[in-house]
Parts: sequence; structure tokens; C-alpha cells
Amino acid sequence: MLRNTLYTKKCVREYIHSKRIDDNKINQIRKKVEKKMKKALIAVSGLIVVGGGLLTYVGGETIDRFNPLVKEKDVYVHTEGKAKPDPEHEGRRFYYVLNGVDESGNENTIKVGVNGKDEFPDNYLKVHVKGKYVYKYEEVQEEKVPEKAKEKLKQ
Repeated sequence: MLRNTLYTKKCVREYIHSKRIDDNKINQIRKKVEKKMKKALIAVSGLIVVGGGLLTYVGGETIDRFNPLVKEKDVYVHTEGKAKPDPEHEGRRFYYVLNGVDESGNENTIKVGVNGKDEFPDNYLKVHVKGKYVYKYEEVQEEKVPEKAKEKLKQ
């Protein structure tokens, strides 16, 4: 590859000298190419920034999972009734869409996938999340739920 590049540069140099193009003309061409390269670099950089911003704004479980700016935390939820069938898994898995409350009392909505629709009919769960991504969950007794979280969940 390097050999081909050197050969190409040599051919261009020979062509330029054979056509007797002066240095001013070469510099003009070089400046035009540099301007176009700068514009292309700015355009690509802008697209990357806008695309990254949109992905962050739109969010999603997968993005939250790999985003280093999103913090991991434990959220407490209260399940009520039966879980809904998950269309992504053709009814073999089920999910709850629940309002989660962390230990500070901050609320957010999370989707918890479960194996059976009657697995947690009326229980408290401690869910380990990162943004909207659920790492794991476990059933906890009502006494182990922090007071701030319990107050918000009962409303």
C-alpha cells in the first residue's frame, strides 16, 4: 500500500513537472483541497455531535447500559396485579411497567421483565437499574423498603 502511494506521488510529481505547472498554481490547488477537507471534517464532526445528542436524548435501555454518565442505583417498586405479555418475546415472557422510587424519593418509570405473569402479584421489588436498563431485581419485604420510597409508592 505504501509502495503504491509513493508511486502515485512520484507520478503526480512527474506529471506536474512535465506540464510545467508553476508553484503558484500548485499552491492554489492545495489551498482549494484544504478548504474542501476542512468543510468535510466540520460536516462529519457536526453529524457525529448531532447524532450523539439525539441518541442521548431519545435514550433507551441499551444506550443507558453503556453510557458512562448514567449512574447505577437501586429502585424500589410495588407490583400490582398480573404482568402483561411481552410482544418482543411472543408471549413467553411478561413485564411490568412500574413507577420506581429510589432511596432519595426520586421517581422514574421502568420496565421489569419477568418469567410468569403471576410471579409477583402484589409485592415489593428492589430493582438494580442504570437509567432504564434493569440489571437485576429481587423481592423484598415491606419493612426493608426505605420510608421515602414507601411513602411515594403508596400514593
